[in-house]
Amino acid sequence: MVTFMTFRRTASKCGTESVRSDLMLVAVTAFMAAASGCGSSQNYSPSKSEELVGQSYQAIADNDIPRAIELLEQSIAIEPTAYAHYQVAQLSIRQTPDDDAKSIEHCKAGLAIAVEGATKDDLEWLLAECGKPKTQRFQGANQNPPSSSK
Repeated sequence: MVTFMTFRRTASKCGTESVRSDLMLVAVTAFMAAASGCGSSQNYSPSKSEELVGQSYQAIADNDIPRAIELLEQSIAIEPTAYAHYQVAQLSIRQTPDDDAKSIEHCKAGLAIAVEGATKDDLEWLLAECGKPKTQRFQGANQNPPSSSK
């Protein structure tokens, strides 16, 4: 099962950054289709970890970022994935832009288990952005994660 979600940072007219989820519907739909066994003759039952990731999507949709992070961290405790680490890192920057420690920690943990592909590329991108001064992050060609252009 492949589900994904990216967040795009954009500058508003007053210069503040906002984060928006432009693939939320795709991610939730893909998760629900997989969870319901859509496209398969087998009955698919998501793992507890996958259920928690799915619940985090709803928390994000409800703009309850602390709850989404909590659910993703519970998922990681059960079954660590590079994707869940990436989501926590991304959400942590949104929740506490002045404290990069949690984002950096999750980027590094995700990279330690990531295989080649979009999630690894996104983790490397986010870690590099965390290393920049806050005023220079998410600008120009580095405004969006690499997976957003694929």
